[in-house]
Amino acid sequence: MPDGDSTPTGWCAADKFAAVVETASMNEAELSAYCRERGLYSEQIGEWRKACEQANDRDSHQNKRLTGC
Repeated sequence: MPDGDSTPTGWCAADKFAAVVETASMNEAELSAYCRERGLYSEQIGEWRKACEQANDRDSHQNKRLTGC
């Protein structure tokens, strides 16, 4: 669990990424237990996972827009 603000909205990007990595191989029951222990909802993990997956796409789309390639 991150230092400081313990609510998920106070988590920094690195803490959210760590949660995504830690839960990647968990089944639904394990994920539910993980979330309960940390005051999270599985939907939050899902949103963070999507954001992680799309992070590099944002850079490539921005580069294409800037360079015209």
